[in-house]
Amino acid sequence: MSIRSHPSVASPRPGWTISELLVIVALITVLLAMLLPAISATRHAANSITCFGNLRAIGQALAMYLAENDGYIPGSGNTSGRHLWKNVGNQCVPADPSRSLMNLRGPIECNDYIYPLAKAMGLASPELDGIDVAARYAFYTRLRQFQCPSNLGMLSTPSSAGSTALGTLQSLSYLTAMTFLNVDYSLYPFNATAGFQGNVCLLPPPPHAGGCWSLPTGYVPNILSIGAPSEKVYLADGTKRLRYSGPAVLSSPTYVLSIDPSDTRTYYTSFSDYGAFYGDSAAYMRHGAVGALDGPPAAVDGRLYSYRHGARSAKSPPGACRLNCLFYDGHAQALDEIAAADPRLWLPARTRLNRPSNGVSGNNQSISGAKVVWHDVQARYVPGPWPVGSSWTVP
Repeated sequence: MSIRSHPSVASPRPGWTISELLVIVALITVLLAMLLPAISATRHAANSITCFGNLRAIGQALAMYLAENDGYIPGSGNTSGRHLWKNVGNQCVPADPSRSLMNLRGPIECNDYIYPLAKAMGLASPELDGIDVAARYAFYTRLRQFQCPSNLGMLSTPSSAGSTALGTLQSLSYLTAMTFLNVDYSLYPFNATAGFQGNVCLLPPPPHAGGCWSLPTGYVPNILSIGAPSEKVYLADGTKRLRYSGPAVLSSPTYVLSIDPSDTRTYYTSFSDYGAFYGDSAAYMRHGAVGALDGPPAAVDGRLYSYRHGARSAKSPPGACRLNCLFYDGHAQALDEIAAADPRLWLPARTRLNRPSNGVSGNNQSISGAKVVWHDVQARYVPGPWPVGSSWTVP
């Protein structure tokens, strides 16, 4: 009987040694460190492309609205929001004081541009077409056409509609340039200082406190009145309403919605802002940038919230942060914070800046040096000197 020899069985390989595992972990760590910046940059680039797509879609809706409404600009208390208020003596009051805020169709408040443009896009939903204002505002925060992807998750805030708490909602992404939506103070026979000047008409020029600039006589919010549409911003990345309560404190925004324009003043509205040129802006706060103020920069950098498409780290050098803008002719463009601070972009032609180097009278910022135009861009765009009583006119 023959005996077969069994093939020899190879000895099993010993397990990984601690040294080998440490080398592998180190290699993986190095590779991730090399790949993560590229992945992050790719994601930010994709978000910027999506944001541009949103702005172009909004621009198409804007063109449709202008064509159907004789050139009048949506999102103004003098156009799409005009039905919300009436003047009684020297005050602005709701058009129908008996109507509850929770029982209202159409725009939520004077500067609500989302409703008219969403309807121009052909959007329809129970929230958009219903009468529940709180549900409609919450719906706005979820509309992808009006949300910059770089803004998602960046800032959520407790919100309210009148006395009704809405809970914590995603902040809105885009803000209109408010001065284009105003009318000249002289067009109204009542006293605009009663509390709604930021939504309906511009404050009178000095000596009135806060009259930082003056619209051309007889200006109305119409595409024919603004100047060159390709050079004027209708809407841009932004976040309202953040405020500095001290050199190191940046307060969270609180959105209060009301059909009474006295409750939706310049800083209260979540739909609009005067613009990135304004040294007392509640959205485009450059206090963290070196040179933006006369004094030292703020300890907390608010640029990260509105300038979302450039540098994403606090204390970046001036010009490193960017935002995307939609112009009245429908084109979208990325601007760094210095280019965006040009007041000609945010103000109608022939608007007069009253002594641009003045500190803002009555501003509620405790940081010194707030001006009509940011300190570090004044010499570039509105060179002085500016003695008392002087002004600069937007070409």
